[in-house]
Amino acid sequence: MKTLLLDLVLWSLLFQPGWLSWSSQVSQNCHNGSYEISVLMMGNSAFAEPLENVEDAVNEGLEIVRGRLQNAGLNVTVNASFMYSDGLIHNSGDCRSSTCEGLDLLRKISNAKRMGCVLMGPSCTYSTFQMYLDTELSYPMISAGSFGLSCDYKETLTRLMSPARKLTYFLVNFWKTNDLPFKTYSWSTSYVYKNGTESEDCFWYLNALEASVSYFSLELSFKLVLRQDKEFQDILMDHNRKSNVIVMCGGPEFLYKLKGDRAVAEDIVIILVDLFNDQYFEDNVTAPDYMKNVLVLTLSPGNSLLNSSFSRNLSPTKRDFALAYLNGILLFGHMLKIFLENGENITTPKFAHAFRNLTFEGYDGPVTLDDWGDVDSTMVLLYTSVDTKKYKVLLTYDTHVNQTYPVDMSPTFTWKNSKLPNDITGRENQVSQLAKMSTETYILTPVTFYCNKLKGCVFQQEILDISG
Repeated sequence: MKTLLLDLVLWSLLFQPGWLSWSSQVSQNCHNGSYEISVLMMGNSAFAEPLENVEDAVNEGLEIVRGRLQNAGLNVTVNASFMYSDGLIHNSGDCRSSTCEGLDLLRKISNAKRMGCVLMGPSCTYSTFQMYLDTELSYPMISAGSFGLSCDYKETLTRLMSPARKLTYFLVNFWKTNDLPFKTYSWSTSYVYKNGTESEDCFWYLNALEASVSYFSLELSFKLVLRQDKEFQDILMDHNRKSNVIVMCGGPEFLYKLKGDRAVAEDIVIILVDLFNDQYFEDNVTAPDYMKNVLVLTLSPGNSLLNSSFSRNLSPTKRDFALAYLNGILLFGHMLKIFLENGENITTPKFAHAFRNLTFEGYDGPVTLDDWGDVDSTMVLLYTSVDTKKYKVLLTYDTHVNQTYPVDMSPTFTWKNSKLPNDITGRENQVSQLAKMSTETYILTPVTFYCNKLKGCVFQQEILDISG
């Protein structure tokens, strides 16, 4: 089977020349009162979501856009065209084999000579990166994913799910924080657990922390990636560990499979990145005992999507994915409305580069995009209360302004004195000793300098002078 798939891919490369040099200069269905968004329906996706649910999200978004345009007095037609992958070649469902899928769909669009005003593109990082590498995309592309650092700073790309870059900003900000009642030490070290079996979002979040040139890595004095379960398990009670902090990505069940009921040193802090999971906020949820040493990083929850017709049977993660597609359509409608009201041409570089540095009305409220078209959001850091066994909000972080806002100033932590420990055991004692030595040195340094210049006979006299 693997040989057959390889042969098919080679056939696509060798006997369909020209697709690698595909030009984005194709005729666009984007004028004379008719405006279309092209949606790539790909077999490989960041989340295992049935394509019919994605199509439902797009269609619901179109209904909202049509209503908004009509209310603004704009009598135009807005539709979507869905371009499906060749299921024979691109059917693994794994983003890590998606490199050529987006390019294949672009070739289909080129052959059909049907391109919309905007492209709702791949959610897989590999596929999106390859499209920008091998083509010149002169129209806007919106992605519900493309989390990796390799998709940063693309001039026509908009990402509507939190990219890895935003995560690194939060972690560095939090590591440096030392002026909160519950965090009085700056951190400069970390372990990162990454075994290669993670979901698409987690894979790229952890990849950003692993990369030696990433912002997170450059700001730390020590970082080590743990790739084996045993490595992680051993660190939990290793007296010679070089950091008390471990970053990992996934849900509580994933952590339990790895950690189980093993003992954990009292100054270990596990940061569990689980952005697209709002189950922590449900009233009937109780935190299991193995979560007491864990801080969970997630996103502030939304509620209105729960009542949407297409999302009632979706998991929390898939609701975020569907919401990103729906909001992508609403963003398209928002920009279309602005350009039509201003009498501006839609098929221009100005339109292609306009999907950034703005706020638009999304399905669940205002959505803000930064200068590079990446969605901004409120990240929430949760802890487990030892009193109530409930998840409680410790602080929030606004990715738009890179600012942390403490919420619970007196958290009921499991850690000593209800404060987060230092990232290196014993460092707090070293800091106290260094502070004391620093004071003594401040007094003695001028004396030592004086003595070195005028011989040691003066040293004792000066000491007597200082002591009174």
